[in-house]
Amino acid sequence: MKRLQKAFCMLLAVMLLTPVICSGAEEKRSALSELDFSRKISGKVQVPGRGEMRYYAQNDPLWGQMAYRFPGQENTPRFSGSGCVPSALANCFANVLRPEEMTLILSQAFRESEGYRICSCSMNRKGCYQGHERYQLTTALDLQIFFPLVMGAYMSGNNPTGATSNGSFGMIWELKNLFGLTCDRVSTLSEAAKLIGERDGMAVLLVGGDDNPFTSTGHALTLCGATDEEYFFLDSFCRETYELDKFGCIRVLEPGLVAVPRDKAFRLGAYSIHVIARPQETAQ
Repeated sequence: MKRLQKAFCMLLAVMLLTPVICSGAEEKRSALSELDFSRKISGKVQVPGRGEMRYYAQNDPLWGQMAYRFPGQENTPRFSGSGCVPSALANCFANVLRPEEMTLILSQAFRESEGYRICSCSMNRKGCYQGHERYQLTTALDLQIFFPLVMGAYMSGNNPTGATSNGSFGMIWELKNLFGLTCDRVSTLSEAAKLIGERDGMAVLLVGGDDNPFTSTGHALTLCGATDEEYFFLDSFCRETYELDKFGCIRVLEPGLVAVPRDKAFRLGAYSIHVIARPQETAQ
């Protein structure tokens, strides 16, 4: 009799729990089903001398129209227009870290109780007023797909201190500590190229100025390699042509990956250059 009662209780528990489990799975599927993965342009590129690297574009149709909003911000900018810094950081850290190491940001580096969630209209909760179901990022695969959105959420306040950093690399020091990496700020692209070659690292930088071939305002890039003749960059804004490049500075290797001759690199007006790498004892 006791065995029968125990079996009945177990069956009842399964019956009660099953709808909850299915409901949660269906909610996650439904939230993702609103996103159009067929138009995704982020992925992998082949960097000369370094091989395959992960690449994220701020204007990827998968998330380009999502709101990228900061606390107290009255307007609602889109990630495609304002997401160059988090995209550059994602391009940098994703190619230095192993996939499982990226999940540290999911377990240790959030302020909002639900962690990091996205929906079809916003990469953080500040820009969504539609009552959309939100998809919570929980796995290394989630991060490999949506890493620039996590960087954006982190920079817009969903981090341990609640601080924000809009349009700069001001929070890169907290990120490098979180992931156990090194960070060196240098003055020139040649210094950065030398360091990333020695340490198998990456560098993020801001560019600007009247002669800048990338943008008429400021922009963030990721330095991913170099030869004696050229620097190689992951451009946060994916494109095939550069209408502002009046001096022939940019050679497109493939959309998102470009080369700039060393003797023309001064026209980028590069500043705020940070080199990210693994500590040398763990770089093997």
